[in-house]
Order: sequence, then C-alpha cells, then structure tokens
Amino acid sequence: MNATKLSGLPQIEVLLGESSLSRYIAVMSRPLVADTIRVVLESIRGEVMEKGKNVPDRESILSRICLECEHISKDRIQRVINATGVIIHTNMGRSPLNCQI
Repeated sequence: MNATKLSGLPQIEVLLGESSLSRYIAVMSRPLVADTIRVVLESIRGEVMEKGKNVPDRESILSRICLECEHISKDRIQRVINATGVIIHTNMGRSPLNCQI
C-alpha cells in the first residue's frame, strides 16, 4: 500500500525544471540542487513508509526543497572582496613627511 503512495512523488528531473528552483540552480549549481532534491525526497519516502503519512502535494514538496536549498546556500562559502590592503597599495596612506621631522 505504501509503495503505491510513493508513485505520487515527482521525478527529480521534473522538479529541476520548476521555475521556483531556477534561482537556486543559478546560485548553487544544478548537481547540488539535484542532490538536495534527492535528500528531501528520501526523507519524504521515509515518512511515508515508516510513519504511514500521505505523500505531500507538489507545492509542499517544492517548499521543503526551497527551504533546504536556502539553508545550504547560507552555509556555503560566499565570494567577498578582500580590501584589507587597499590603502597601502593605492598609496593613500602614505603622505610626505615634513623635512623638519
């Protein structure tokens, strides 16, 4: 009975085509979003098989995937501009000293 419920889960490729995930694909990469979808779907499979829950609707699945992608994207290393030596390299911090000193 639970196996027939699992047939209601969408395919990973179909979910990757959703417009709500396109932002995460651009930021995180398609393979990482696909892995995230696999993790979320595996979690849902576990809930259905072990706890007897019903398969959530598509929007609920997408919201769980987006939430997980948001969490992963916050934990990732992000590009920053290292401007610690800008003053030294641009000579803005060096000024001519008075001859009397």
